[in-house]
Amino acid sequence: MKRPIFVLLLVFVLGEVIAVLKLNIAVFIPVILIMVIIKIITKKHVGVFVVIFLFISLGFLNTNNKMLQRDVAWKLGNIEGEGQGSVDKILKTQYGYNVYLKNALINNRECGNIIAYFQSEPDLKIGNKIYLKGKFQQFEVARNKGNFDSKKYYLSIGITTKIAVKEYYVSDDNYDFLRDKLCTLREYVVGMFSKLCDTNGKDKWLYGNKAGIFSAILMGDKTELDQEIKDLYSLSGIAHILAISGLHISLIGMFLYSLLRKRFSFATSSALTIAVVTLFAITSGMGIATIRAFVMFVLKLIGEILGRKYDYITAISLSALILLADNPFIIINSGFQMSFCAMITITIIWPKVVYLINIKSKIANSIVLSLCIGIFMNPVIAYNYFQLPTYSFMLNIIVVPLLGIVVISAIAGSGMGFLSILMGKTALTPGCLILEVYTFLCENVLKIPGAVIVVGKPTIKIIVLYYMVIVFFLFCFTLVRKNYEKDCNIKEMIDENGKKVISSQIILKKQRKFDFKIRLAVMGISILSGFFIYYTPSKGLDIQFMDVGQGDGIFIKADDGTTIIIDGGSSDVKNVAKYRMIPCIKASGTGVIDYAVITHADKDHISGIEEILNMNTENGLTIRNLVMPHVSYEDEAYDELLTAAKTKGIQVLYIKEGDTMKLGKVEIKCIHPDGKYISDNRNDYSTVLSLKYENFSALFTGDIPAEIEKSIINKIDNNYTILKVAHHGSKYSSDMEFLKKVMPAYSVISVGEDNSYGHPGTETINKLKSLNSKILRTDLSGEIEIFSKENNMEIDVMKN
Repeated sequence: MKRPIFVLLLVFVLGEVIAVLKLNIAVFIPVILIMVIIKIITKKHVGVFVVIFLFISLGFLNTNNKMLQRDVAWKLGNIEGEGQGSVDKILKTQYGYNVYLKNALINNRECGNIIAYFQSEPDLKIGNKIYLKGKFQQFEVARNKGNFDSKKYYLSIGITTKIAVKEYYVSDDNYDFLRDKLCTLREYVVGMFSKLCDTNGKDKWLYGNKAGIFSAILMGDKTELDQEIKDLYSLSGIAHILAISGLHISLIGMFLYSLLRKRFSFATSSALTIAVVTLFAITSGMGIATIRAFVMFVLKLIGEILGRKYDYITAISLSALILLADNPFIIINSGFQMSFCAMITITIIWPKVVYLINIKSKIANSIVLSLCIGIFMNPVIAYNYFQLPTYSFMLNIIVVPLLGIVVISAIAGSGMGFLSILMGKTALTPGCLILEVYTFLCENVLKIPGAVIVVGKPTIKIIVLYYMVIVFFLFCFTLVRKNYEKDCNIKEMIDENGKKVISSQIILKKQRKFDFKIRLAVMGISILSGFFIYYTPSKGLDIQFMDVGQGDGIFIKADDGTTIIIDGGSSDVKNVAKYRMIPCIKASGTGVIDYAVITHADKDHISGIEEILNMNTENGLTIRNLVMPHVSYEDEAYDELLTAAKTKGIQVLYIKEGDTMKLGKVEIKCIHPDGKYISDNRNDYSTVLSLKYENFSALFTGDIPAEIEKSIINKIDNNYTILKVAHHGSKYSSDMEFLKKVMPAYSVISVGEDNSYGHPGTETINKLKSLNSKILRTDLSGEIEIFSKENNMEIDVMKN
């Protein structure tokens, strides 16, 4: 069997898929029959199929067991309880200490690994078994499309639940001496970087804010990493340097191995190198990329000892198999996806492309490698971050080669800092200078038009199709080149009289033409394949009632592509734009808001808009027009919003009763207020908008009270498809006469979970039910998305 580890990985994953899909165990029966048939036809040894079936079963049983543990933890809810487990990792955070417990028991039932939160430093060592009491808490789920899903993320790193510890005691004080000391070493190195970079003098520009970067690059500790730097690297497409990767392992391992080989044998040098690299991997936290790089490096050394050729596919497959066996849910982790996607590109795709285009220059090959990584990883990046760093391939040509100096500088600086702070800072200086170059390059690249392109979240089908297109054409081009090379094996053809039929010069000329055609074809397919990421569904009207907590945030995309946001704010969710609104809108493939309509200037309607206005457009959204209600009463909040918009160069428009916007087939008409409206109550002057599209209609009411509803009853149409219920369902709105005129088929209430206002009011709910209107609530459903096209309507919610 060629590359058996790769085959075993595939069948192991097949077993995992069977478990995740909850297929009946009887599904193994046709698998067995297929194996028997293959055995009979190929006359292969039965042992091969026994091993394959064994790995399918292992994948199934392992995943099924992990799912049972997950379900035990997830069914707990938020309750007071007790548990126990073995200390696996201790991390200091801004809010206290996180203690990772493995093989945890809750109420004597296995629930996998959990996190225990301590407000003060606990007296614990790695390996201690502890008993604790506290409040178990479920991780938050994504409330909107594109939002960070804590529950899925922690599951992807093997954590099922968390507990806020109130009391604990050590039930077994035995501990892992080596790992505990390595944890102490990690804390020392991180602390040393803080000392070396703690300066308020003239050299602050060089050393300031660098401690977090060095800690992340060398120790995998991102606790002190400056958020601005993290965002800058992420937007520029070089965030991968903040993770322990193959470069770190190779630098440390190969340097040590080469040094030892000058004096010791293969076996001794390899054993010592593996031991040191193992210690480094454990100290740096054993992240996903670290484990992958570690396994591949160890296999390389073992191969040299045994005199066997190193096979990249086998090494990648074994590392993936180890990670999936430990945690089958790791496959949904973006770090896992990008790490292995990069390695597949480097080991399989890039050599194939270099062979096809026949380029010999090292510089050209480096550029091709960077382009290949970008093209092959684009779907994964778009799926996780909804936008692409257009010029990252250029940055990485410079950044990656210099990273080795940064790593060496960090190692030397942390080591010499033990002897002298001055020596440590001196050793750290080259790394600091390069990090300054990184910052300079990133900041200036982001100033180039189109540096970051919002593409939205591609579907799994589109991603699969993208990769199928690339693989198909690479396969076809490879066949074409191989056939061509066979025809050109003889440089000169001689006839019976000894005369040259075709000269070597003519053949060389043909080869150059062929190479040009192949390069042109590869470039064309690469560009065309990129358009799959930009694929958008057929046009229609898309309305998303975002879950912003206690507040309003409605995103609309008309059938002609025009984008509108009606309000955007929250009174109970901090940074609502950054964590809820912007990811949701970008996941829809939008980076520009054509019209931001403000119904009134209450914080729960404008805090997110204010946040967007104060952000860099590269990391946020671009607002082209701010639409304000045309009223005589303008308070401080109203004026501040106008000032922020004008400072940003955003055009300010005013809307009043009778104004109409026509966007493709979508028509939006302002019902209230009129241009002469006077009131010192913000809710009273809330902008009311009536939307029509084919047979679909929607009424957006802001926070208008019942009195205003009565005053506009003759200005609205009958029988709306959708009603955005006024004032979050307050009992002081939703007048019955008004509701009978609207007669909404669906009533959407934007409201926060367990809010202190008692929204929505029982009276309002009862009124809507009496009209047989189907009620949709963001506190219960999360984001509510309504798509209408050709008189058909679909409703999708985040939580069913």
